[in-house]
Amino acid sequence: MDLKERLSKIMAQKNQVSDTDALKIKNELAKVHSFPLNNNTVAVIESHRKHAEVYPSVIKYFLDLGYDVHLFHLEEHKKDNSLCRCSFDVNRFHEFVFPQMPETEEFFDILTKYSYVFVMTMFTHNGYNFLNSLEKGFMQKYQRDNVYCIDHDFVSFQKNMQSIEQRFLNQNKVFVLRDGIEYNGKTLPFVSPIYFGQSKITPKNDKTNFICVGGGWQNNLRNFKLLFENINNLIENAHTDFKVTFIGATRTMLEEFITPLNESFLDIRGFAPFSELYDCMEQADFILFNIDDTCNEFEKYLKLGITGSYSLAIGFSKPAIIFEPLVSVYGMNGAVISYTKATLGNAMEQAIMLSKQNYEQLQKNMRLLNETCMSRSLNNMKKFLLGRVEENK
Repeated sequence: MDLKERLSKIMAQKNQVSDTDALKIKNELAKVHSFPLNNNTVAVIESHRKHAEVYPSVIKYFLDLGYDVHLFHLEEHKKDNSLCRCSFDVNRFHEFVFPQMPETEEFFDILTKYSYVFVMTMFTHNGYNFLNSLEKGFMQKYQRDNVYCIDHDFVSFQKNMQSIEQRFLNQNKVFVLRDGIEYNGKTLPFVSPIYFGQSKITPKNDKTNFICVGGGWQNNLRNFKLLFENINNLIENAHTDFKVTFIGATRTMLEEFITPLNESFLDIRGFAPFSELYDCMEQADFILFNIDDTCNEFEKYLKLGITGSYSLAIGFSKPAIIFEPLVSVYGMNGAVISYTKATLGNAMEQAIMLSKQNYEQLQKNMRLLNETCMSRSLNNMKKFLLGRVEENK
């Protein structure tokens, strides 16, 4: 047995369904049948154990376009509850929760009833390609050409591309998460994952609240060393009217940087549920992207992807403190304070000293960016979904 065969066997074993999970899947599929389907309903599928922050936007876009939506996602997603601030019309939106995404004849037969099948992540958390099963069990068997998908990480995607992904790209059926990502000389359609439900636009706090979201410093995905050097410098230079909230990074992760000097300026939340993250975003003043060209995967963020901080900044209208080369790439001119590795402290000081009036202007520019991104996302879906239907008539 060669390496490829051994890996395939291991992956098959990982995806075996226990008796308990099989019963859960059977009961949930039965529930799907209890909801009447009109002729304008979309199946949104998230098979990855993360990425739940993206589908609230896609659901909203489809609802705004006049579709009803059925969301098929995992128990982990339900527990994390990224929909906690969403109030979608209960007559037009339903969710179905599985221990793992079913790949059964019954499930694929159910999918034949939907106008579109929209796959939120091309790969699952362990690298398993859900699209392959969908192609064989649904697209080929039922001769369906109404499947679209989102790619989150176009760098890795291109390195591991299989024939089905190649076909999806050639047919303009792959959406990415920001504008400007190109493939074979054409710009791919994007949907901006910037809707999180109801949120308040809050004024600048008297004590400036920076928020830093995500990052695994062990893998050098964020430059915490530079950030803490500048936090300490601000304190030593009597710029003390601030705090930094960390979501994702734990106290253990940051332990080497925490000192008696800076500890009282830190609010370390660790891995927080979406409800807590969203509350913290509302309470924050500036979001620190904390990514520069010393970080692993910087090229991805620069050329072919986004960081979740991008979505949160636009979604909550929070001005960003952002590494200068990323500003124009993310289209955030006028809504951020930019920095180089040599000027991060100056950028943070500028944010602390910024008047509430000037802060409101940055917020206004971020809200305009939000409106633009949402409008262009809807137009992309009209062009590549509705336009495709019109061409087939």
